Amino acid sequence: MSFGFDVSETMKSIRMILEKHTKNMDWNEALPDDTRKDRTFRRITDPDLIIAVDKDIREPGAQIYLVAEKHKISRTTVSNLKNRKSQFLGMPHDEKGIRKYLAQREKKYRERGKV
Repeated sequence: MSFGFDVSETMKSIRMILEKHTKNMDWNEALPDDTRKDRTFRRITDPDLIIAVDKDIREPGAQIYLVAEKHKISRTTVSNLKNRKSQFLGMPHDEKGIRKYLAQREKKYRERGKV
């Protein structure tokens, strides 16, 4: 089978680059535990927090990272709330609707036994 180039020369070049960039690495050393993030999913159930974040992110010029820092939640959560993704999918935009939506969602999770 012909590739149109010399495979062995290409492999030599790849090996040389790998050796150059990995010669000082210790492959037996384990990663420290503090570099791994806690990926536990935590639902936000406080309607007052969600309404406050929603109001802040809807203001003109609001930036996701500033709103996240202000309310001490992740930037991903603020982005999901703004764009109505993930756990906020289908959530209405008015305060009364948000409270009703969260109450129904909480009831659904309690019935499933996920609370």
